[in-house]
Formats: sequence, C-alpha cells, structure tokens
Amino acid sequence: GGGSGGLDEGLDDYDPDYPLDPGLEEALVSSKLDAIFTEYNTLLTSQLDSQRRYFEGMMSTMQAEKDGLLSAAAAAEQQAAVIASAVSETREAQRGLKDAHKAIDGHLGKIAKLSEEKEFLKQLNETLLSNTKQYKVQLKQAEEASTSQLKAKDATIHDLEEQVRDLMVYLDAQTKIAEATRE
Repeated sequence: GGGSGGLDEGLDDYDPDYPLDPGLEEALVSSKLDAIFTEYNTLLTSQLDSQRRYFEGMMSTMQAEKDGLLSAAAAAEQQAAVIASAVSETREAQRGLKDAHKAIDGHLGKIAKLSEEKEFLKQLNETLLSNTKQYKVQLKQAEEASTSQLKAKDATIHDLEEQVRDLMVYLDAQTKIAEATRE
C-alpha cells in the first residue's frame, strides 16, 4: 500500500475455506477503516501545519519589512525561501494523500469482495438448512413406511406360524388315527 505498512496486514491472510465470523469480519473492516481515517487525518494535519508555517513566515517577513529591519532584497529572498519550502511540503503532502486514496480504494475493493462472498455463503447456508429440513422429513416418512412394512410382515409371519402349527396338529392327528386303525 501507500503511506503505511500496517494497513494491509491481515487482509491477505483470509482463507475462504474458513470464513470469518461476521462479527469478527465487521470488526476487522472497522479497524482497517479507522486506520485509514487516522492516516488521512495525519496527512491533513501535516498539510495544515505546512500552510500555517507558510503564513507565519509571510507575516514575519511582512512585519520585518514594516519595521525596516530587512532590506527589500533580503525580504524577497526570505519570502522565496518560505514559498519554496511550502511548495515542497505541499507536494509531499499531496503525494501522501494520493497514496492514502489508493490504499482506501484497495481496501474498499477487498471489503466489497468479502461482502459478496459473505452473501454467497449466507445463501448457501440457507439452502443447506432448507435441504436438511427436507431430508429429515423424507427420512421420517421412510422410517414410518419401514415400520409399517415391518408390522405387516410380522403379522404375516405370525399368521403363517399359526397355520404351520395347525397343520402340524392336523398331521399329527392323522398319523395317530392311521396308527389306531391299523391295530
């Protein structure tokens, strides 16, 4: 980034497989914006101090001329030095502001991407929750159907066992009758 090395720290560590907690993500974004705001204020303060020094220098020069302490040439030379210094400081402050604006734009782009990804993950989560509810309903229906089929099969098995028992009694009785008639 531009004027500060600390503004970009942490943003490149984002891992899409382990999304940030929304509260943590919001705190991170807020922290980054606070840092950018602080840097912007520092640059603005620097610019205002530069302007204050320029005008104080001009006032000092004018006061010196008024009091007749400096010759016109010396006053002009001092004014030129004050102006040159102010121009230099202004250019430096403008470069700093330009860098800060680039950093802000970069962070805003990252924030927008993270917001899009957060919205996508939120929708995906809602879809998964909806699917889970549907699968639970289907599973319950399948379990109920299975239980009903098991009860029907148990009843059929019980009925068949009774028929086999009755048949065994009948065959046993037939065998005894046959033996009794032979004797």
